Amino acid sequence: MAGNQEDVCAESDAPANEENCLHLQLHTDEAVWMRQIGHLKDWCSATRTVKLGVPALVSTPLAANSIRLLWLFPNLQRLDINFNSTRSCIEQPVLIACAELMHLTSLSLSGGHLPRRSADLDLGVLTSLRRLAALAVRTHGSEGLDGLEDEQLVGVGRLTGLRCLALRASENVTDEGLFALSGLTGLTRLQLVPLGLCVTRSGISRLAACLPHLAHLGVGLHEARQVAALKGLDDAPPHAAPQPPADHPLNSNGMSNDGSRGHSGHSASLLRSPPGAAAGAGPATVTATAIPPPSPPPTQPTPATPPSPSTSSGCSASLSVVLNSPEACASAFLSTLTLVLRGRLGSLRLGTVEAAEPAFLLALGTLTRLSELKLGVSLPEGGRPFSLPLPHLAPLSRLRTLELAVTRELRLPLTPKMVGLLSASWPHLRSLSLSLMTKPEVAPEALRLLGAFGELRELSLFAPLDYCDEDEDGEEEGGFGGGPVGSSGGGMGPLLLPVSPRHLPPHLTHLVLECARLAAHQHQHQHQQQSA
Repeated sequence: MAGNQEDVCAESDAPANEENCLHLQLHTDEAVWMRQIGHLKDWCSATRTVKLGVPALVSTPLAANSIRLLWLFPNLQRLDINFNSTRSCIEQPVLIACAELMHLTSLSLSGGHLPRRSADLDLGVLTSLRRLAALAVRTHGSEGLDGLEDEQLVGVGRLTGLRCLALRASENVTDEGLFALSGLTGLTRLQLVPLGLCVTRSGISRLAACLPHLAHLGVGLHEARQVAALKGLDDAPPHAAPQPPADHPLNSNGMSNDGSRGHSGHSASLLRSPPGAAAGAGPATVTATAIPPPSPPPTQPTPATPPSPSTSSGCSASLSVVLNSPEACASAFLSTLTLVLRGRLGSLRLGTVEAAEPAFLLALGTLTRLSELKLGVSLPEGGRPFSLPLPHLAPLSRLRTLELAVTRELRLPLTPKMVGLLSASWPHLRSLSLSLMTKPEVAPEALRLLGAFGELRELSLFAPLDYCDEDEDGEEEGGFGGGPVGSSGGGMGPLLLPVSPRHLPPHLTHLVLECARLAAHQHQHQHQQQSA
């Protein structure tokens, strides 16, 4: 069975709707594949979605011929193709085969790599798919072609029926390549990963002015200086087009709705009110995604407010930024975010930040529109250890996702009082990931209060980023043996924090515990002692 693919438009880690969905792995023997499809077309005639895995041993001609057979599913509307190996090349015959499946409304190509020459790939061949509304090409680059360049974007610009588009773009994309997409006037979601290094603020402004229904723009950033280009959205003139009604095709199938957290990739989103929206309308988004692309963040609907004087010339938006390059973690980058984009920043994903003091947490605490925050923190060489006080982030009342990973030298204290404060400050928190295990400053009784986060669904408690157990004997004696937690007799065993399943949040759907031991209920423990 092929693995689940990310939804083309609703960037979400939530599992896709499996109703009428068929997972297939393409067979290396064409005769066997034909027999399989012959049976499946009768058994699964109602199939609307096929998720197809393509092994590395399958040649391009065989893959193309096999894909053509999917026309036997008369109700097929969505096709997600995943090339299982980076050695596989996505070539023109595969696109031609997809173009023959006339009823497709959504097509996704992921994995594999692009051809060496840009002339060898023309996405314009998909114009035969008159119903195609969503297209995603998320592949790896090749030695000659790191992503789709201006020439391929011109071909994509011919697919005028698209409402959602996600592409692996090249660093060489320019303003002209970006403007080639200006004819896709029905787009509600656009993702280019990465954003070309030559794309300017005026280029983004010119494109945004041509896309009246654009609600979400996702871009990948290599360098901190590219953040300034996103200011081009403020320069785009307001659109006079009316807001589409609820039953308009742009609002069907959830195409224009923001999903929950992304995936497989890193993304950021800029929300703006749809054209002609009333003052009470909800916001829409623009995303900045780092390399490799990340998953899109959950957004919490919030009531729209009148534009401030500083933003009245452009769109009222909430911006999300993801940047993993070392430069992204520089103080200049954080200054740009807090000073320039603070009023719109809805999601922030950083790589590992080298910090000599915890003051940067105070800066992050001023980004009060954040719904997602992900970062790692390490100590620079020669730096003095310090504590990271989570209450500095208490002002982030809209927070839905928090991931904070630290190294061993840094302290991440957690007390019952702190859990009480944070659970009241983050009432909508749904995903929490902290690397606080093995740390002596964490009070075990604080873990018993995690159930106070009423909406928490995903909980991950990890060891530090640079944690490694160098004394397995100590772990056996001090962790799961008869000695107390953290003691190891003659060795230095890891500190295994006790976690009681009874005290975990009751509605969890995802749980990861590292360097922990399951603690028995107090009455059960007393009963065991009496029995002994």
